[in-house]
Amino acid sequence: MVNPTQVLVDQEVPVHARVQIVSTLPGPFRDHPEASRGLIDAIAGQPGFRGIHLLMQIGSRQGLLLTLWDSLHDAEAAPERTQAALGPRPFPLALDEVYKVWESRRGPASLAEATVAQLLWFDGPRSAAQAEAARRAGEERIKPALQDVPGFAGGYVLGRSQDLAMVVVQLATSTEALDRVADVVFGTALLPGEDPALLTGPDRVEVYRLDAQSLTTAPAA
Repeated sequence: MVNPTQVLVDQEVPVHARVQIVSTLPGPFRDHPEASRGLIDAIAGQPGFRGIHLLMQIGSRQGLLLTLWDSLHDAEAAPERTQAALGPRPFPLALDEVYKVWESRRGPASLAEATVAQLLWFDGPRSAAQAEAARRAGEERIKPALQDVPGFAGGYVLGRSQDLAMVVVQLATSTEALDRVADVVFGTALLPGEDPALLTGPDRVEVYRLDAQSLTTAPAA
């Protein structure tokens, strides 16, 4: 595994993320670390690179690539630049979406200790009221509560402005730590004025093994 720095992107810095999913990742990319190393090197050398997480869904062969970028332009240009370095993609993508990083989260564990990731998908379209309710809950109630959860390493809240779809990414040291994260999230009391009707649950939840990652130091806001 590639050891990352222990820095997540700052919430105030405009950062974009690209999420790419392969339904069935070919064996050479599942079983040979050098394939992941080559991909990381090709992406990490691109302009605007901020980070990469390579994930394999537990219990399936689905692979997910999460990359972080300084700008929308760099996020959108990444596939073409990667193809120029490595050649045509050897497998089709089931999903390829660009998001804005709406929020970053930190926990007591370091990113270097993270071994698993959980993704919570909130599909669009969602209303402005739902998006605002999720923003307030995340920033004012959930984010502070997660800072002291043993085994929680950090994460991101990704969103799309066109339909307000959202993806919550949680990184942890074990599946037991992810259970502790869920216990804390569901155990927090609603803030004054929060409307439970607007706080709908995720459309789906996926758990991944973290195979490799690399992050750069976040620039000052």
